[in-house]
Amino acid sequence: MKKEMILDDTDRLLSLEEVRIRLKTSSRIVSKLINSGVLPVIKVNSSRRVRKIAFNEFLNKCDGQDLSEMAGGV
Repeated sequence: MKKEMILDDTDRLLSLEEVRIRLKTSSRIVSKLINSGVLPVIKVNSSRRVRKIAFNEFLNKCDGQDLSEMAGGV
């Protein structure tokens, strides 16, 4: 018998567009945050996704900082 796994909202995967909207910034800055390793992603086929829990940890860690500086001075 298979055990059914109960998912909660922290298991959700965010698209890069959802991340961009939540950060109220450009796609370019989101890409730079990802490429610099500041914002972790997972690949799903050819798409990149951000785990919601990782996004929330990123927000807590980066609270009060300038995102463009973190992205390498966009």
